[in-house]
Amino acid sequence: RSNYRISTKIMIGKRCCTLADYDGQYAQLTENFKVAVRMFPTHDLFHSNSLVLGNLAAGIPDSIKKNVVNPVLHSILTSSQKNQYLETMGTYFDTNMNIGETAHLLDIHRNTLQYRFKKIEELTGYCMYKLDDILTLRLAYLLYRLQDT
Repeated sequence: RSNYRISTKIMIGKRCCTLADYDGQYAQLTENFKVAVRMFPTHDLFHSNSLVLGNLAAGIPDSIKKNVVNPVLHSILTSSQKNQYLETMGTYFDTNMNIGETAHLLDIHRNTLQYRFKKIEELTGYCMYKLDDILTLRLAYLLYRLQDT
């Protein structure tokens, strides 16, 4: 409904402290996000494909989040193309780094996507194709989306 407003963070399910705690949590979380997307189509909902990474990121205090986000994403966050680069990164991560699907969802040509990756690399110093770099970018992106701003 349009008269509802979500302004709080919530965690669905029990807090995961051991690997056994994750049993069944992913399916439940996925279904809850499907419902939330239908109920609130205009809201920017945070979603992570990894419960482990999501729990890790959510448990980090905001002061520490900023210590990771600022050095990694500062140049993107101060860029005039900030929203475009963040959308590109988010879509790339959401599609499990599938270039074709990312380009399709962004409604751009694959070459345009490659160009954006090059610009992201120039701005951050991290490559969208190297494992260590992509893990750094993914964590910084998750922490950016979770921090209180």
